[in-house]
Amino acid sequence: MKPEYRMRFKTGFSEPIKYTPIALCAGDVKHKLALHRDTRGEWILAHPESGTKVLEVHGYFEKLPTLNMSSRNMGLAEARKAAEAQFNAIIRRVGADKVNSVIEKAPRS
Repeated sequence: MKPEYRMRFKTGFSEPIKYTPIALCAGDVKHKLALHRDTRGEWILAHPESGTKVLEVHGYFEKLPTLNMSSRNMGLAEARKAAEAQFNAIIRRVGADKVNSVIEKAPRS
């Protein structure tokens, strides 16, 4: 049975969402995150303790990630790889300390 969490919105929380656990590291800190599909079928990477969306997984065009490609046609294994690549790209862009700080400061449900 898959674990569940509630996604945080400005107006409150969603109904429980089943997710696949995924552990990703930012520097020396290991984060337990949630990978699931949203209501449109797109893959989402979220922080289940706070309900905060970390990123929306995007598809690839000719093996390069692109913001305007849907992740709807990805299976779980492909979505997991894409989520990890995009999480690592954020770390390269802003640094592991910033990523860890934002996740740590996210309000808990």
